[in-house]
Amino acid sequence: MKLVINYDLITRIQDAKDNLGISTALQKNLKKVSPWFGVYTLINVSTGQPLHRSIASAGVSATMLFTVWTAMDITKNKMIGNIDKIRALNDLRRLSIKLNDLKVKTSAELILESEEYARKYKVKVNEQKLPYILQEKYIMVPTYDNGDIKETSILQEHIIGSKVYVLSLGSPTKAFKPVFAGI
Repeated sequence: MKLVINYDLITRIQDAKDNLGISTALQKNLKKVSPWFGVYTLINVSTGQPLHRSIASAGVSATMLFTVWTAMDITKNKMIGNIDKIRALNDLRRLSIKLNDLKVKTSAELILESEEYARKYKVKVNEQKLPYILQEKYIMVPTYDNGDIKETSILQEHIIGSKVYVLSLGSPTKAFKPVFAGI
């Protein structure tokens, strides 16, 4: 069973649980504006402004952008609701249908209760002999089993930098290391 999706399951669960308030909007927009501060600074320096003036000017520009984006997010959510939350819930509903087709009986409400319990990173090499980092997240998903609710371990594999996430059944393996007794 392999299921390909285009989002991180844990992030999507957090989005579905999130009631976008002011603090969430601030955090989200701070992450979006941070790279622009560097871009504005580089643009100002390349036009010949002194570094201290370029940084101050970039700070003002980034602050204005941050303020506008945050105000737009809060206004949008007050007028039409939290679009990110609605989109995340719809994605979880579609995922539960796909999982049910693959004999993993669950629902969007149960997926919301899922938790990540392990994370591993592996360095691998592709066909062109270029290295990449494979992230493995192990997620415990509540599932239905003859009327009871049990937990099923799902492995999410993701190549860092891509938008492809592969879900499959799996749990982490433990490697045993030999231990030598002191003689």
